[in-house]
Amino acid sequence: LESLAELVGADIRIADTDQMRCPYGWQLKIHAVRSTHFTDILFLDADNVPAVDPTFLFDSPEYHNHGAMFWSDLDNGTWTADWQNYVTPRVWDLVGKSGRERERRYETGQFVIDKPKCWRALEIVQHFADYSDYWGGFNGLMRHAGRTVWHGDPHDFHVGFAMMNQSAWHQSKVDWHSAGYFRHAAPDGSVIFQHCCRAKH
Repeated sequence: LESLAELVGADIRIADTDQMRCPYGWQLKIHAVRSTHFTDILFLDADNVPAVDPTFLFDSPEYHNHGAMFWSDLDNGTWTADWQNYVTPRVWDLVGKSGRERERRYETGQFVIDKPKCWRALEIVQHFADYSDYWGGFNGLMRHAGRTVWHGDPHDFHVGFAMMNQSAWHQSKVDWHSAGYFRHAAPDGSVIFQHCCRAKH
């Protein structure tokens, strides 16, 4: 890994998972964000393919005005159950945000974050990841409503940012292609990311 990283000028970060109760899978996203020396971060899942060079997002007013950019998960039951796709009033009650309505959660195959500006929210997200056996469920096991508070890291980021009142630009437009991938749009509406959740080929 070190020899490959050297070829592209990358640094390797080893996640300290001693305190994590589920040290694998999506719980490691927040470790990647917090351990990098970069302050402006574009995170992409390994199965996420940019349709265009996405680095212009760092210069966008949406990023500078908010400090974070997220994209929506599905807005219906096409793929997963309602409790997985939405942050529900039950969840808001549990984290001290009673009164908030149901919100479509973030789809975290991609996000852009100003780490210093969002640091307090990222600390909360880290807690959710470290204790994901309670909050977000285990990877690779059957997950049913009621076994955990929510489903995976999209809730971690959405709820963590809301708890700290951290502003974030949120692209509500989402297009799920029947072949098995998201087509996410830039602020101007053009396709920027293709997250191949199912269409790994």
